[in-house]
Amino acid sequence: ADVSKESDGSLLIDAALSAAQCRNGLALSGDNTNVSKCVRNATVDALRWERKITSRSQKELLGEVGAPFLQLLLSWSGLHRSPWSFCTVTQARSIVRYAKESLELSSTAWGRAPTSLELIILRLAQADVECQLPGGYVPEGEALYRAALSSLEDTDSGISGNVVSVLESHCLCGLSKIALTGVESVTTSKSADDYARECLDALAILSEDNTAADVTLFHWRGSNAFNSSVAFHICAARQLVAESMLRGSKQEDAYRFLEDAVRDAPFSYDAAFALGSFRLRMLLSQVSPSDTDRKMAQTQLLKAAKLNVKKADPFALLGLWYEVQNDGKRALGCHSKALILDPTHPVAGRGVLRMKSYKDIEHLCIAATSVTSPVNGWAWRAVGRGKAMGKGDDESAAICFQQALRCRDIQAHTNENLGFFFRDPTVRDRDGGGLGECGETWSDLAGCYRRLGKYSAALRAYTSADEVSSGGVPPDVLCAWAHVELELGLYDEAVAKFEAVLGGSESASLAVASYGHGTAMLALSRLHANEGKFGSALEHLQRGIKSVKSLVEAKGQPASLSSSACALKLLGDLYTFGSSLPASLFGKDEDDANDKLDCCHHDDNTVSKLSFASKGGEAYTKAWQTHNEREAKCDVSSDSSLLSAAALFDVGTSLLCQARILASSLGEGTGGGTKSSMLDMPSKCPGIRGRIDQCIEHFRKAIEMEETFAPAWCGLGSALCYKDTLLAQHCFCRALQIDKASPENWSNLGLVYADRGIVNASSEALDALTCVADTPFMWIGRALLLEDEGAKVDESS
Repeated sequence: ADVSKESDGSLLIDAALSAAQCRNGLALSGDNTNVSKCVRNATVDALRWERKITSRSQKELLGEVGAPFLQLLLSWSGLHRSPWSFCTVTQARSIVRYAKESLELSSTAWGRAPTSLELIILRLAQADVECQLPGGYVPEGEALYRAALSSLEDTDSGISGNVVSVLESHCLCGLSKIALTGVESVTTSKSADDYARECLDALAILSEDNTAADVTLFHWRGSNAFNSSVAFHICAARQLVAESMLRGSKQEDAYRFLEDAVRDAPFSYDAAFALGSFRLRMLLSQVSPSDTDRKMAQTQLLKAAKLNVKKADPFALLGLWYEVQNDGKRALGCHSKALILDPTHPVAGRGVLRMKSYKDIEHLCIAATSVTSPVNGWAWRAVGRGKAMGKGDDESAAICFQQALRCRDIQAHTNENLGFFFRDPTVRDRDGGGLGECGETWSDLAGCYRRLGKYSAALRAYTSADEVSSGGVPPDVLCAWAHVELELGLYDEAVAKFEAVLGGSESASLAVASYGHGTAMLALSRLHANEGKFGSALEHLQRGIKSVKSLVEAKGQPASLSSSACALKLLGDLYTFGSSLPASLFGKDEDDANDKLDCCHHDDNTVSKLSFASKGGEAYTKAWQTHNEREAKCDVSSDSSLLSAAALFDVGTSLLCQARILASSLGEGTGGGTKSSMLDMPSKCPGIRGRIDQCIEHFRKAIEMEETFAPAWCGLGSALCYKDTLLAQHCFCRALQIDKASPENWSNLGLVYADRGIVNASSEALDALTCVADTPFMWIGRALLLEDEGAKVDESS
């Protein structure tokens, strides 16, 4: 019991301290330059306590000093700045629920009922969660705004008239924003412009009332708290009216409205800046603005900067103005001045990134990320790109991109007052398509995940990029997305994306899409062949061949010899895989006449199949020649011999497949009454003999190039099975010495042992195969051994 009392006492002290810190932060609300840290700390404390404090007695202790409700007021801060600056919609809902429970417990535990003002502010905070944050449920927020308005109209609420006006203006601004989005659930005759003008009418009276400055605004007791709240809502309402007029194509009306505001309050910074930002916005929207329009925008922004030299916004927009005038030096100076006043300014930060390389301003970006701000996503994104592209640190880059996506200037820039100015001012198509900044950040994050091998996470990130894109996904991102799907075995989805790129206009991504499309078709062909769908497998091969041939034959593409060799290699893979399909699928081809010279004993289907597979050998040969050309034109790389060996191995493999096509048509491998063996095949057909000799030659050249290239030893052993099984056995053993994890080496060795009647060695090889891979050859080998054993039993009996 003593321990429990001590714990409760400690909690009560922590709660009282947090409440005092919140009151101090609320007193600073008139000074937005110093309040951000207090808002951040209050948010962190509220979320921590909401998760940690679960018992009723502890919640009653917190409610006794009012800490949860004070934390909500400061985390929200919606009467003086953008609400819920450091919260996601889920976090803000948790804080509201936590504060509401505290008020209810306060009423039941120690008889302190919530006041009308507290309940109204709680509704406003909850309404801002649903309407101002991405992912909120707007109809619920709208209902809360209207409920708060109804409560404020009650003359018995006991709330000061000036305070009522401020709270009503907040509700009206919220309803105006909802009306602008067009998702109002209650049908009314009022538009967004009507709500905003009602707000301005109510606030105009307060701004003219000299006694209103002394009004205490609930817990916001700073000397300038009330006037600051009035100015904030006037500025918001004016921007809503202007935005409403702009959307209604009433640019002239919006301009006159803001001009009248400046005329009525010539020394008001907010009015001057609102007009200056409007003039700059119109300037950026015009195709050929006049010199007068340019000068008026500059003059108004300079006036706003002089009225309040501590504000960064005018300097940032002046930087944009100078960018449009191609005056880089002055533009950089204005952006730099804005960043001195506000290191996280989203417009100035993006301006500096456009004008300087990341290496030159890395210190500015890192400084911006070290500041607590909801709009420093531009800095997190720049740091992330620097780590990913410059340092190859994808782990750290992914964290930076995640931080950027949590910031409002990336996640929901359209809700920011200066969101229109985030884009490059020299780009006239302000509503152009593409991923947008948020989609590009998702794409950058997906790229990090892809390079890290986290393909499922990359797939989700690419999907999110597509969901937030404003005009479709660019071809390069589609290709990267499709390659991730290839890694995950989502071949049909990958094909659809590659075909979308190939069906578009000329772009730098066509070569990548053609190669990726061929790769996907080869994978689908293998999949369908394993399922017995041989016709579909051949169809996919032909589609893949068409894509890759267009890539190989296109002028100027691929751009390098190395990429050309890769395309030829893929083309060879597509043709060569056709050797595993039934001959009956291949119709007569005009090019088959040449193959009949050494294949006179074979049917037309076999000759057509041979002709198809032989084109793979031609492609492999061209790839080898291209590699040799590359070696002659540039310095030989450390892996040059390995690449040459791999190219020669491909040529040898194609020739071996061709020989097997001819051998299978003569009965080899079919069993039954033919009793044909591999050793008999060269003598039966000169086509088989010639191809076996050629493929042995290529495999030996590959081994000479790279003696430790295990596939070449395995290929050589497979070819020698047609001539000398003892030499073939030696080659398979050498391949296993180099690579003991290859299932092909173990299965070939086991089958050679079985063919030679070495039962124990074959059984050991097949046992080793079961430890390496789950392959049908281990069952085939066992079946052959059991078949021989059964034959011996029959003979003995």
